Amino acid sequence: MRDADFLPASKSGLFPPEAAPGVPVNEYDFDRLLVFYNPVSENVKAAQAQIADLEQSYFGPKVDVKQTVSGGHEANQDLFAEHLREGDIFVLATGDGTLKTAIQTVAGYTELSEKIRRTPILPLGGGNANDMDVMLNDSRRRIAPSDILEAGRIVSISPVRCSLDAPGFEPYEHFAGSYVSLGTSARAAYALNQRQYRQSHLRKIPGFSKAHEFATVGRSLQDSRTFVVEHDNEEREVAEILFPNGSRMAKYCRFPSRLTERGVIYHAEIGDLRPTSVAIGVGGLLMNRLTGEFQTDTLELTAQTTTFIQFDGESEMVYPGTRIAIGPADVAFRAITTRVRP
Repeated sequence: MRDADFLPASKSGLFPPEAAPGVPVNEYDFDRLLVFYNPVSENVKAAQAQIADLEQSYFGPKVDVKQTVSGGHEANQDLFAEHLREGDIFVLATGDGTLKTAIQTVAGYTELSEKIRRTPILPLGGGNANDMDVMLNDSRRRIAPSDILEAGRIVSISPVRCSLDAPGFEPYEHFAGSYVSLGTSARAAYALNQRQYRQSHLRKIPGFSKAHEFATVGRSLQDSRTFVVEHDNEEREVAEILFPNGSRMAKYCRFPSRLTERGVIYHAEIGDLRPTSVAIGVGGLLMNRLTGEFQTDTLELTAQTTTFIQFDGESEMVYPGTRIAIGPADVAFRAITTRVRP
């Protein structure tokens, strides 16, 4: 019997309209569900519950469960590349960071064959957080993974490409399926990724988890400052620079079809931290009225002061002098979603 915590498919409003983009998963002839999870995640029980649902729904060798390893991005990218094969569905019961590594692998690992690089990815919540999982299948609805595979569609996503070249470090590159942001929101994500928050006993008290999250974000916003960037030899001070892969943050709405358009991302900025400016910016994200512009080329910036950057919820610090280039990627990856719209 399936885990009682999952909503029945009939009550989850899953099945998208026939006119939605992509190909139904049940028309994709796959040989194996290649599943990875993080054995030391604080949400490992949630990951194991989702894996158990898949194992109960798909018999024989169809479900192949493996663990991620310590060693960071490169170690796990090599691990994924080693195990991926043609005919897989790549399931990640992990957090934002590991999922980002998976996207990097299938979208940018040139040693893989073209067929393997077209392997569909299915993100499932199993780490500290997973924005891509919310965007594609809204894990807040507690949908069983087997129902997602039954109702989902395989869509092609052209990610946001971001390269960073910091003084004293080797240049490196990120792909983000949903968004990249600099400034206030990235600082808040950074606070939520710290060990002090992730290992707090308050998170384990029923009813306190969300309150603790809001309090942590609130303290971060209270401490936030504007930062200075240089673009085309001109400096400007801003609070937030946002590059959603669509006209609003996809995690707040159904999967926007613009995500399937290669070579286009959205660019918006919040100039200061006055309550009215922040309210207009947040309201724009939620109501599809974000003031900005679609961008088809790469924007090059140089950070003049310390700030933060995040990629689909995975954040890091940016130091003065770091050159940042953000634009549409010239590659794509495939993912499974139940939130598509025509």
